[in-house]
Amino acid sequence: MNDDPQHYCGRHRDREADLDETAGLLEQLAVASLLSEAEDLTRGVRHLSIATGDPETDDDLARINALTTAARDDRTDAKTTAIRGGSDYLTIRIEGAGAEAFVEDLAALAHRLDPGFWRINRSPHPT
Repeated sequence: MNDDPQHYCGRHRDREADLDETAGLLEQLAVASLLSEAEDLTRGVRHLSIATGDPETDDDLARINALTTAARDDRTDAKTTAIRGGSDYLTIRIEGAGAEAFVEDLAALAHRLDPGFWRINRSPHPT
């Protein structure tokens, strides 16, 4: 055991430096994410994210499948270019002149399919 106060002060300063560095990196990531989203918006790319929770029943899966099936039905003026996610969320990426309307239609469908706890966002971020 080291009873030297300088030892503990040095470790405390190191921890503060690590926290400052982590905060700086998180800020850089947040800025990069905002810039990426802004670039997508200017190019006509739109996103719809739905936090669905982990599907536990066949009905849960059917609701999610109905939404992804509708998203894959490309339109003449918009198409889904990606559907990504994890076990408890999905994000749909749509491009084209009609992307905004397609997202609105999918969001309306998501609200109809929502069992009461989905979080639906018109952004690439599910929460």
